[in-house]
Amino acid sequence: MDKVLQSGGADTGVSIYDEFPRRTLTEAARREGKGPSTVWRWALKGCRGVKLETFLHGGVRCTTDPALRRFFDAI
Repeated sequence: MDKVLQSGGADTGVSIYDEFPRRTLTEAARREGKGPSTVWRWALKGCRGVKLETFLHGGVRCTTDPALRRFFDAI
């Protein structure tokens, strides 16, 4: 079963919605030098049992720079 990272940990009360900067998955892919389909796969299916934290903002799937850092640290 995939594990989904929780923003800031359960005891801090920090939510991914409170983190900045926010990026669309396409922007995140461009920033990391990866293809958009790769970042979408990280969000939907995960990598090595870890999923990239995302949220919907106005119907657009987004993530944050801190969420990307946590994802890379976990894999």
